[in-house]
Amino acid sequence: MKQYTSLLLFALSVTQPSISQTNTSAEMIATKDDSHTTRAAAIVSKLNIKDEHKRKQTQSLLTDHLKELQTIFDNRKKEMQNAETAGSKELADSRARTAWDAANGKLNKLYAAFLGKLSILLSLDETEMLKDQMTENGLQREYNHYLTLLPNLSAQQKLQITAYLKEARKTQ
Repeated sequence: MKQYTSLLLFALSVTQPSISQTNTSAEMIATKDDSHTTRAAAIVSKLNIKDEHKRKQTQSLLTDHLKELQTIFDNRKKEMQNAETAGSKELADSRARTAWDAANGKLNKLYAAFLGKLSILLSLDETEMLKDQMTENGLQREYNHYLTLLPNLSAQQKLQITAYLKEARKTQ
């Protein structure tokens, strides 16, 4: 089991969402805002929330979250590129690692705040559905990959993989 856990943790550690664009003109920012609003509307519509006010609040919350994610990813990319111009390889690596870690700290805080706000609006099942939609059913896709790689897993091991994938989704 430890072997599977190590494999799973390695695979999860190399999985990192990346959303970035380099053009920061006013037109591009407006396009990004529109795409975040459109994506949030599409995701929330799949939840089939009957209460109009709750649906609009959820969509607004998700739109804001997507915009904040984009900002963090864009800033991280910029910092990583700036780190590459450092004098020595060691300094460049150190600055890149610092930029990466700082962005991950911001992502963790943002995600915790987002989940806290969601918990007021949505049930646990609705929140899980929203996460599935945000990740385009990534949890199920990754779970299926693990089953393909490790076809002889016990039921307990399968449950543990699901638990690890859900935990990893919290830290992404």
